[in-house]
Amino acid sequence: MALVPFADIDALPPKAKDYWDKLTAKLNIFRMLANADTMMEPALRFGGAILSKQQLGADLRELVILLVAELEGGEYE
Repeated sequence: MALVPFADIDALPPKAKDYWDKLTAKLNIFRMLANADTMMEPALRFGGAILSKQQLGADLRELVILLVAELEGGEYE
């Protein structure tokens, strides 16, 4: 169960709604992020840079994610 409620997508300001509409995957993490509608653009750009512009390979990146989740007591989704 999510600790942060999902934003009402229909009630988003126009700019945030536009970013939502452009997402190819409407993941719940983005619905939570939409609560801070002014942060959608910077957060999505940051996430995109992490996933596409780094030099770390995808396999090693996933191992790092798993290691951090283990160290912090989190769950991997």
